Amino acid sequence: LDTREAANAGAKRAIGERAAEFVPDGASLVIDSGSTTQAVARALLDRHRLSVYTNDWRIALLLGRRNDNRVTLLGGELSDIEDATFGLDTVHQLTQYHADFAFIGAGGISPDGYLTDYSRMAAEVRSRMIAAADTVVIVADHSKFGRVTPVRINGIESARYLVTELAPEKTLAKAITAHGPEILIA
Repeated sequence: LDTREAANAGAKRAIGERAAEFVPDGASLVIDSGSTTQAVARALLDRHRLSVYTNDWRIALLLGRRNDNRVTLLGGELSDIEDATFGLDTVHQLTQYHADFAFIGAGGISPDGYLTDYSRMAAEVRSRMIAAADTVVIVADHSKFGRVTPVRINGIESARYLVTELAPEKTLAKAITAHGPEILIA
């Protein structure tokens, strides 16, 4: 995670700031784990009275105990490679919540415009996060474009926006928008 956080740090900061523009004080949010979603959380530090549901303990510590925010750290098995929880407990707990916004990352965005991830469980958690929100915002820097990881994340057709720092090439942009999300350049 520390390595991924350092990679494209400026792009992730810009993406986080652009994505955070959607969030008013008092909103409820599902925030996925990952380096780009952590940039979203950092951009939300000045918001008040947020209700946050996250599987990322760094995000929980960042947004919790400040500005009258309420933060729920989702349970599950602690990942060996991320500072986050995954598993059936995480998926089940997500069925209990509904939020105004979900901020979701991905392992890759395939050439046919689908979100993909490295493990079945991570993809399932992200799919459930997508289903739990009114407005879904995918956050991904350009390094994810054209990358195919082993498992498809379901629900891209429910996403309202894809926030990134560089426009994807035209064929990929067309494939993404055909699934539903509007592409916003940070």
